[in-house]
Amino acid sequence: MAAGPTDAVVRTVAVLDAFRGPDQLQLSEIAERAGLPMPTAYRYLQGLVRAGRVERIGKLGSGAYALTASAHQQQARPFEDLPIRIADQSARVVGSELVKLQAETGQVALLYASVGVPPMRMCTSWAMGVHRGTLLTAPTAQLHALWQAPLDADASGAVIRAFRSTLTKVRAPMPEPRPAAARALDLRRIQEQGHATAAAPVEGWQAIAVPLWCASTVAGAVTLLAQEHLARNVARRARYVDRVMDTAGVISRHLTRVDVRCAV
Repeated sequence: MAAGPTDAVVRTVAVLDAFRGPDQLQLSEIAERAGLPMPTAYRYLQGLVRAGRVERIGKLGSGAYALTASAHQQQARPFEDLPIRIADQSARVVGSELVKLQAETGQVALLYASVGVPPMRMCTSWAMGVHRGTLLTAPTAQLHALWQAPLDADASGAVIRAFRSTLTKVRAPMPEPRPAAARALDLRRIQEQGHATAAAPVEGWQAIAVPLWCASTVAGAVTLLAQEHLARNVARRARYVDRVMDTAGVISRHLTRVDVRCAV
């Protein structure tokens, strides 16, 4: 059976995570670190080689592998050129819907996938519009937290946790109270409202997140980053929520209909 979207992303991330610093690794070492069979690790490695993220050192069959210079730069500069991509047909739908959401709200639209064990949320697609320059000059630590973080870190992860808990009939414990975000990240409240709103990892922005579904699986979240001074307006925030829900619905229906595969 072909790998689904979440499996493909997890395996790609696992192979990339096998590389630490400037290490040159044999295929067997990569497979062991990634927790994958060697043929599977080799297949994903070849995709990363074609994408320019990994390079082969030495002869085919006996050489080692290492991250390319551009991949090292990408690790330090999230959002510039992510190694994780959605298959072409779905990428067009996702991209179109995020651009539409960004244009209609004037804010920033992001799509997160749930990856890894324990699960994290990682950005795979976005539409920043006129805010790109401002957002990408934010402190590096804030950008990295926006790019990927544990599911208990913010609104985008919270909606994934909240709706997974409804599927398993297990109530996730309340996180320890945190300034400004504790009430917004109450999982039961998120389930009732269908979305989460809380301070974004980047200062000056609010995140409005809605779960993304693939059939009966919560695959990630669609998130709108709204400037704080605009999100404080109750009526405007309600309009933002409606638009994010509409976008998440369109993408979820597409993911449910189509057998989505990772491009690599």
